[in-house]
Amino acid sequence: MTESDGQTWGTVDLSGDPHIVLGKRQGRGIAAVRVDVHQDLFNKIRPVCSKAILDTQTTKSRGFDPNAALEAGEEHFRLTVADIRRLNQGLTTNSSSESSPQIGEPIGRPEDDEEFAIVKALRNPIEHRPIKKSEFLEYQPFFYAICFQQKDDSWVSFLRKTNPQQFFRLGRVWCQYGNALKQTDEQPTFALDPSIDVVLYGDNLAGFSASAIKFLFTDARLARAAVPDKVEQLREAIAGTLPLSSKGAASLVAAGARRNSFASRIYGLRARLEEVQEHGPVDAERFRILAGEDQAVLDLLNNEDQLEFEEHQAEIFLDFIEGRYFADDWTGNDRRADRWSKR
Repeated sequence: MTESDGQTWGTVDLSGDPHIVLGKRQGRGIAAVRVDVHQDLFNKIRPVCSKAILDTQTTKSRGFDPNAALEAGEEHFRLTVADIRRLNQGLTTNSSSESSPQIGEPIGRPEDDEEFAIVKALRNPIEHRPIKKSEFLEYQPFFYAICFQQKDDSWVSFLRKTNPQQFFRLGRVWCQYGNALKQTDEQPTFALDPSIDVVLYGDNLAGFSASAIKFLFTDARLARAAVPDKVEQLREAIAGTLPLSSKGAASLVAAGARRNSFASRIYGLRARLEEVQEHGPVDAERFRILAGEDQAVLDLLNNEDQLEFEEHQAEIFLDFIEGRYFADDWTGNDRRADRWSKR
């Protein structure tokens, strides 16, 4: 590929026979099988892949952001397997928990000498065994890939994050309409989608959906990749009024690296603080006033009026800043706004 406003892939050869790979989770890896494709479908498949290549050439490329929403038909993500590995290795923490990784230690898989599961599954698609008709309906993949071998024996794969059987449900009556509606003899078992989520060519990727990239590269934990940067931005935003200590920052990073839900909440903290600041300063005095007699919240501040807490207290911090707790008028208990439970 070459750099440009719209990223180009060079010459991609789609003249050969397409191969389809189905993949499903198996432990930390992916179990893949091959689906043989009848030549009658070749001319249905090639235009879908051609359009995906064209979209990488005619839309604006941008760096990967796990929480970004692309402008449909105008943008695509551009990244490499090396980029994904760097994002994965950027997830570090210095939490004091014995079970937590130490500074500089990557959180997640794979190790430096391992391939990501999705990349490994598509390095040589024809090496996978062809799936038998008798097991096809029981196989529940989470993606399928249309693969074409290139003249240098490399492969380009067009991935769709969906179960191609999901549209079809047992019990439905499948019909065709000619002059009248009539039932077909056989229920269809595979739906090819006209859209592509990710194009993988060697170690280069073009993606049209952040959620699809995160899901396909689950072992890279991409949903959590920007947590350290977001926490640092938070520290800078409140440094003058309510400092976040190094320990508190490390605890937030550790919490965000452990759970995707925490990572998403950390991404939204800057916007939440801007909203809060419209109604008053974000400082220790206001923090204590709003905390009232809630000792769990008050414990987030140290003697120097800094936010300082352990990893297990990070959720309390997020809940308080986001206003997720409220006093139950009937019982007086503090409850979470998103579920029926006491703290």
